[in-house]
Amino acid sequence: MKYKKVFYIDLEKVSSQISDTINVEHYGEILFRKKKLCSYHEVAYNSLNKYDFQSINSYNDLNKAIDSVEFSDDKFFLIHLSKFVVVNQDNFKLFLEKIDYVPESLAVCEFDKILGLLKLNKEQALYFLNLLKNNNTEDTLNQLNPNKKIERFNLETFHIQINSYPDLIKMFQSSFELRYFNAIEKKENTITKKSTDKKKMFAEYSYYSHLNDAMRFYFLPTFGFSENEETAQYSLERLKVPD
Repeated sequence: MKYKKVFYIDLEKVSSQISDTINVEHYGEILFRKKKLCSYHEVAYNSLNKYDFQSINSYNDLNKAIDSVEFSDDKFFLIHLSKFVVVNQDNFKLFLEKIDYVPESLAVCEFDKILGLLKLNKEQALYFLNLLKNNNTEDTLNQLNPNKKIERFNLETFHIQINSYPDLIKMFQSSFELRYFNAIEKKENTITKKSTDKKKMFAEYSYYSHLNDAMRFYFLPTFGFSENEETAQYSLERLKVPD
């Protein structure tokens, strides 16, 4: 594989609703799994030991990136917009391995809409980066020349793109850590926790009943406790709000 540069574009400001909720200015500053999104993705790329990750946080950075592309011998470059969030790193790394064998430009898409992860040839990368000087990321994606062949990848599911406040909530809800649980099952309106530690499950299930009335306001009621020879489980209401 020809060594690839990854340009992590973090120029776009978040919406006022997102900023009012979590007090950040750019997507790359959002905390996700205990890291800022920029650092989180840099670690993911660096773990493969074959990418040169460059974060673009200013228009001075953008000009330097354009210069580096112009004088590079690489055939392809990865463009990663900061609103494009990898939520399944194993599938993401498999995707990166897979596209090494695709000898042309490509983009992760939703139907025919290009999302924020692209593999572009030198001409397309220069075109894209120069467009960013005067356009936001959404307009730049829309202006990619349709006559230039870009393979569409529509079946990938390792990502969430933050185009709206509900997308942000969806991203936060993807970051459950299982710890001692064997399983956490998420449905539309409920979350069910299951574990072989049946004593622990019953203690958590019973906790709400021991709270006084003043404290119950701050806790979710538990329901649906059940157990068998191996496991126990209980459920809570699923609230679609940030953790």
